[in-house]
Amino acid sequence: MNESLIRIEEGNRLKNLFSGGLIELDVLWGENRKALSDTWKKAQETSDALKDMKSFYALHNLSPVPQAYAKLFAYLGLIEGLGISLIDITLLLLIANGRHVHFRKGGGMMHVSRLRDLHKLNLLYKLEFLEAQEFGFVSKIVDRNLRNSIAHLSFTITNEGQILGADNNEINIDSEIEVFWKRVREIITIFDEGGLLRFIREEVKKHE
Repeated sequence: MNESLIRIEEGNRLKNLFSGGLIELDVLWGENRKALSDTWKKAQETSDALKDMKSFYALHNLSPVPQAYAKLFAYLGLIEGLGISLIDITLLLLIANGRHVHFRKGGGMMHVSRLRDLHKLNLLYKLEFLEAQEFGFVSKIVDRNLRNSIAHLSFTITNEGQILGADNNEINIDSEIEVFWKRVREIITIFDEGGLLRFIREEVKKHE
């Protein structure tokens, strides 16, 4: 099966997680109602602040090195804000549909049933779980290697503003940001078609 067909199949299954009638309402609607609205609101605020960054006049007035740093950390902010939020919401939908996600507490393992529990899991676990559940197109929102390179400052910026990774290969951060937004738009469209965004927006209004 080619990649585009896999993405369509996975997208349909993601849509059905919310609209297909399999959801355990107590898991998704319990204490997660406000958590979902808060997560989405904060993610939107972050992305709104960063998404037009390349067009800012001030950014273009920066010299090449500061401009490269600004773009790298804008990308990291998008990943940690909107990207992780979409991953966590997808994981919560999977949990509400009977999948089991665990986190360590004391000497034992606990089932995740709340959005805030997902914050106790590391990123690699989340991405591998999504891959195992055949939702790889969601996990690909995050380029983990690039995310870690930026977070750990494992890159070099030349005087001309060229960004080199730890392997000395060039990082085209403009292209990476465009790929991020393309994947995000796909997932948000699916959430919208499945009715999830309408639910979250209603919750946001209730708590404003």
